[in-house]
Amino acid sequence: MRKCSICINPFSEKTCTLDCGHKFCTGCIFEWFQKKSTCPMCRANVKLPSRVAILNETPLITIPPFEMIEYVCSMNENYKECYKEKWGHPMTTAQFTYGVIVTLRDCIQRLSENTRRALRNHDPITEFQ
Repeated sequence: MRKCSICINPFSEKTCTLDCGHKFCTGCIFEWFQKKSTCPMCRANVKLPSRVAILNETPLITIPPFEMIEYVCSMNENYKECYKEKWGHPMTTAQFTYGVIVTLRDCIQRLSENTRRALRNHDPITEFQ
């Protein structure tokens, strides 16, 4: 199994391949580029446009507000009943979770870019501290 040469862990998340051909975990190379502008393996210079393109490969994660998550979960709870009636067996936890994630994604995509940006900058953890 191939490993990231920065964190020495097997690739399990999204990866980035530099122009020189070396591959790294996206998170690892993000951190590396905060300090240096070279490949961690061969020390080849990485041009700024390439660095920007690599950083832009990974979309920013939008964490929806807690109320939106609650609403989508309640919508999918109702769908669970319909699923059982239609298919004759209950929906699995994985199917339910997938439904919630897809519904949240669809809801977020319908928001304006300014609203999505505001959600990205919002820290939901601090609400509960």
